[in-house]
Amino acid sequence: MQRTDRTVILEDQTLTDGLKDGRLTMSDDMMQATAQHILDSGIQRMQIAILGDDKQYPHANHFTKFLSALRIPSGVKMTAHVLSKAGIEEAQKAGIDHITIGMSVSEAEHMAISGQTLEEARSAFMAMLKIAKSKQMKVRGDVRSVFGCRREGPIDPRRVMSLVRECLDAGVDEIGLVDTSGMADPFSMNDLMASVAIEAFDVPRALHLHNTENKGLANAYAAVKTEVRLFDTTLGGLGTCSFFKGLPANIATEDMAHMLHQMGFETGIDNKKMAGAAQWFEQEMATELPGALHKILNK
Repeated sequence: MQRTDRTVILEDQTLTDGLKDGRLTMSDDMMQATAQHILDSGIQRMQIAILGDDKQYPHANHFTKFLSALRIPSGVKMTAHVLSKAGIEEAQKAGIDHITIGMSVSEAEHMAISGQTLEEARSAFMAMLKIAKSKQMKVRGDVRSVFGCRREGPIDPRRVMSLVRECLDAGVDEIGLVDTSGMADPFSMNDLMASVAIEAFDVPRALHLHNTENKGLANAYAAVKTEVRLFDTTLGGLGTCSFFKGLPANIATEDMAHMLHQMGFETGIDNKKMAGAAQWFEQEMATELPGALHKILNK
């Protein structure tokens, strides 16, 4: 698909962020079939695994075999989220040359998840970035909890921008902002992403939005207005909030694509196929996905 300023890329994260809460257990065959359905629906990017922590993400143990079994359309970018230096090695062995590494602006988040201080997390991030760049890998650097933290509360945008500048100065190929707690609103989205646009200049900006407070698409719209052209989504909005069990987390791929298409943007996605994939997933997994459009399309 030819890239234009009217093109928005959705990175599918169904098999990573969509399954992170552990609510669903999927067989290898089901994971492969789900990924293939999404690929066949026209997605342009897919995050296929979280690498570097086999105890938490056992899918990484057979990642290379899993990846080789997929029929990947020409031009589709396959990515991985890496948590450690070992994750970088795993990605490289599998032929993945585009990875995401991240750190939070919230020290409370780091302490709760890994026991690290913010400075320790920052040092680990920079070390992984240096290794990945030495291997000629493309790196998306994510800064998490940029719109607030459920543990820490409001986050000063100046702290966010300081970390964003560090990532850019260190040479990230893309800069990602993550609304980890789903606390953003369209005004704060517009203000922060406009500031990031000035700093990033020609470095692509990405957004990972959560729909915890049912503002995901509104925030996405505000970001599109600031010329963000890369968003993370999951099939049917798979995934639940880490802080409030049962509440949705991710924006549904087909919901986001539908809104973008109505606004005159191109995504490469065949939304009837994507909605069909979500309907198929619900039937196969005997679960209900929180997205809306798959309940409407194909009916």
